[in-house]
This record gives sequence, C-alpha cells and structure tokens, in this order.
Amino acid sequence: MAEGGLSPAGLGYAVQGTKQFLFSAIAPGRRHTCGILLNSTVLCWGHENVDGWMHSKGDRTFLELSSFGDMTCGITATDRSLICFGVVPPQLSTNIDSSKQYRSVATGGRHVCALVKDNVHELPGRRGSGSSIQCWGENSGGQSNPPTDSRVAYIRISVGLSHSCAVTSKFALLCWGAREPVEHPKMAGGLNDGGVKSNGVNVNIFL
Repeated sequence: MAEGGLSPAGLGYAVQGTKQFLFSAIAPGRRHTCGILLNSTVLCWGHENVDGWMHSKGDRTFLELSSFGDMTCGITATDRSLICFGVVPPQLSTNIDSSKQYRSVATGGRHVCALVKDNVHELPGRRGSGSSIQCWGENSGGQSNPPTDSRVAYIRISVGLSHSCAVTSKFALLCWGAREPVEHPKMAGGLNDGGVKSNGVNVNIFL
C-alpha cells in the first residue's frame, strides 16, 4: 500500500492536487478515504486515527475499490483477486474465495459482494458482460445470500449496511437481506407482494 503526504480527511481543508497524485478512482469510507492513482497503486488517508487498521499485504495495485465504514475492498490489477483491508471483521478475514477473478466489488457494513468474471451469458450486443455473484461476511439478515439461479447473470452490484442489490443482464433489480428503515415503500417486496424466496430469504424484484 503506497503512502503519501496527503491531508487527513475530516480536517476541513482540501487535499492539494499535484501531478504526483493523479487519481482514476476514489472510495470514501467513514473515517478514511482511498484512491487509485493512474499507475494503479493506492493511497489512503484519514486511517491514522482508525483503531485496528491493517494495510493490504504486499505491494498491491488495484483496478477498483469500494469502501464502507472502516473497511475497503478492492480488485487487484495483477490477477483480479479480491482483497479487503482496513478494519476487516472476522467473518471476512479468511472466507473470501481467492481462486476466482472478479469484475466488480461492493463493500457493506460487515459483508462484501462481488461479480465474478465468468461471462455467464451470451446476450446479443452484450456478449460476455454478465456475471455470477458471490457474497461473504455477516449474514444475519440474509444479505450475503444472493439469489441462486443459473439463468440469471448480473451486470451491477451495490450493497448497504445489511442488504444487497444487483442489476441483472435483463436490467431487472433484485435486492435481498434485511429491510432498511429508510427504504422506499416500493422496496417492501416479499412473498405476499411480488417477491420471491431464494436461499431461505426474501428477494425483492423490481421491473
């Protein structure tokens, strides 16, 4: 993990932009921010005051980052594996499948979901763009239990504190996990109002 002299986040002044630090992506968390430089290395700042922060092991370069709370997860540039760093909960420290390549990652409160780079569909005009999905970590509300249907491929993934959502290759939106207190009324899907059950949890479908 590269380190630099960037200003800690939350101190009320802007990070100075120089040619030394040109970013292609940024992933803000609760008390830290990480960004991918143009050479794919990562700079993080603000983590100096985060208890238990752990840097990623080795000199890593990343294609994509996602942060939530005090944790950041990313897809490495060398082999498209998935790595989490920062304050990683015990459920995630050893359970992530490192044998696969990933297309996209979304970090939640204590769980992570990722699209696998497996090109599982052959839709005209979008050949090879779909992915299967995997989730790891806290599963008290079913947030780490994505729908399992070999006919469904995914193109986008986003997760929250205790729920997860994904867009399918046919542009339908599926959400699963715990009901959020601030969710829109139309997100109240379940077995009695248009939802389905998968892996023992309710899955909301929005068309």
